[in-house]
Amino acid sequence: MCAKPIITVQNTGSTSITSLNIDYWMNNNSAKETYTWTGNLAFMDTVSISLPIGNLWTNGVLPSNNKFNVELKKANNTTDNYSYNNKYSSGFTLPDILTDSLTIEVKTNNIFDGNIQNTNS
Repeated sequence: MCAKPIITVQNTGSTSITSLNIDYWMNNNSAKETYTWTGNLAFMDTVSISLPIGNLWTNGVLPSNNKFNVELKKANNTTDNYSYNNKYSSGFTLPDILTDSLTIEVKTNNIFDGNIQNTNS
């Protein structure tokens, strides 16, 4: 939940991709995070991109039915000629959220007498 979202991108175009402008957001929130990836992605190669969290978890997360959205806005600083595969949404469920304090209670069986003996010969 608190880890960076990871997206996988494949280059299906004829030109190598050296930069991607990526927008991502939760649900229908108008506040979008933006990330610019740089590298070298050849034809039909894939790359996994780890996106910074930013304000994702504070902007638009719902108690249920959440969707993570991502859109590739530009490749190599130009608009993609084939934009039909540039957007994806994925549903997710929020994990249980624990309070900020945690108590651990340990009970022994009252057999320990304070002496530790080595049982290896």
